[in-house]
Amino acid sequence: GIELGQEQQKTSNIETNNQIKVEQEKQKTSNIETNNQIKVEQEQQKTSNIETNNQIKVEQERQKTEQEKQKTIKAQKDFIKYAEQNCQENHNQFFIKKGGIKAGIGIEVEAECKTPKPAKTNQTPIQP
Repeated sequence: GIELGQEQQKTSNIETNNQIKVEQEKQKTSNIETNNQIKVEQEQQKTSNIETNNQIKVEQERQKTEQEKQKTIKAQKDFIKYAEQNCQENHNQFFIKKGGIKAGIGIEVEAECKTPKPAKTNQTPIQP
């Protein structure tokens, strides 16, 4: 009777050990899966950060371009103003035939600076 009891105890211990091993394997697998998920998450985060940084760079470049454009437009407007004043002082007349923003940046100006023609009068010369 004692031997049978001991055999049953041994078998029970082996089964318990096997269950523990199965449990440990499950735990290991679960940890590996968790680590893999963490790695995937980190990679996604890295990619997301790279994308965000790229978007920031693009935005900064766009703003720089916009600032340059504004500077160029201001410089051109100032130049037109200067040309207009200079022309009016010297010739009394200034025409801007065509003015506008071209290709998003340059202002295209065709200007003529002329001395005005003498005004025509309807008076006929007095005959002597």
